[in-house]
Amino acid sequence: MMRWVSLQNSMAKVVATATVGAVVLGALGGLGTGAASAASVHNPHKAAQVAKAPNGSGYSYLAGVGPWTVSMRRVGNVSVEQIRGAWLLGQVRFHTNDPYYSCLNGTALNAWRVPANPGVVIVHNGDQGRQCVYGTFVYQPFYTGTFGGTLVVLAWHANVSVEALGDSSLFGQLTNFQSNDPYYACLDGTTTTGGATINVWTAPKEFGTSDVAHNGGQGPQCVYGTFVFGTN
Repeated sequence: MMRWVSLQNSMAKVVATATVGAVVLGALGGLGTGAASAASVHNPHKAAQVAKAPNGSGYSYLAGVGPWTVSMRRVGNVSVEQIRGAWLLGQVRFHTNDPYYSCLNGTALNAWRVPANPGVVIVHNGDQGRQCVYGTFVYQPFYTGTFGGTLVVLAWHANVSVEALGDSSLFGQLTNFQSNDPYYACLDGTTTTGGATINVWTAPKEFGTSDVAHNGGQGPQCVYGTFVFGTN
């Protein structure tokens, strides 16, 4: 059975404590309802601003990411694949009760990250060949784990080889890594097995008093990631 994720339910208190690198979806906006213009494609700050468009009354837009089911917000359609620096994260399973997009139900849609809003996952099926309809949907992923017996919220950080930094020091290990970001799905657990164990480091020159979870130096990994949390 898929796990349901909602910022309004049991995760609300956890997500509310995230103070590092938080991205508010409501801040997105500015392109209108059409595709990105040629000028905006070469302006990462404008191109990454996806227009706000409220969901239709009673309509839901869901993404299946591994064991998670995520509620997304529909925004004005943008050619995300044309944004400079756009990074394909993987794919999500799409489902909606909106008749306009229902022809996409059950299909795998591409999920992207863009430089100007790295904390937001943008789901868009451009660059996937001919489609019955094109759409753009967004959600803010979560990253959590257990450290020192406490559930902690992690903030995504561009990957850094922390173990190679001159001032880095291994501080401990974070267990049961969980995320609904498709890029890190292989590190997430399932309903019967825990998530990955990730080394935790300190590197004061680069990360100040924050702790840094990074799985470099742990042998071959399905994907490498860097996440920041808390203070020492």
